[in-house]
Amino acid sequence: MKRLQHESGQTLIEVLIAFATLAVVVTASTMAVISALNNAQFVKNQHLATQYAQQGMEIIRSMRENDFNTFLQLANPDNLPNPDRIIYYCMAKSCESLSLVSGASCGTTTIPCARQNVDSFVRGVEIDRTQFNQCNNGDSTQISVLVSWADGLCPRGVYCHTSSVYSCLAPINSVPVP
Repeated sequence: MKRLQHESGQTLIEVLIAFATLAVVVTASTMAVISALNNAQFVKNQHLATQYAQQGMEIIRSMRENDFNTFLQLANPDNLPNPDRIIYYCMAKSCESLSLVSGASCGTTTIPCARQNVDSFVRGVEIDRTQFNQCNNGDSTQISVLVSWADGLCPRGVYCHTSSVYSCLAPINSVPVP
């Protein structure tokens, strides 16, 4: 019986190197897929939050146009002469207007809102009557609708992402044309 001097085959070292290379490639591919899925979910949440913020702004504009006295009371609930402050209201998904009743889902002034009020988001309206708001006009009121959400990157119980829409609304009462 003759012995082969050069047996063909792979050594244990070669097999280990092949498995290590395969593990690195699979791990990198898995991380890329997970990152892409997380980014897609973030973009989806950001899009929904922006839609909810725009919807909230339309509700406030509608209140100003249809019920100007309530809008004025929202901007200055204590009827102070020349108020210089920021007022915050929560706005649930079912809200079609804001209420001056404290504790209502469409008007509580708790900061932040006590719970998720628009699906998995928290929506609130900030009325800024300070002289340093971005409207640069003493008569205008800056309205900001803020929508926040949490994901796996946020600490537990913290809404660390926010989408906001703001507008300057002049306190003029539109008079219907006869």
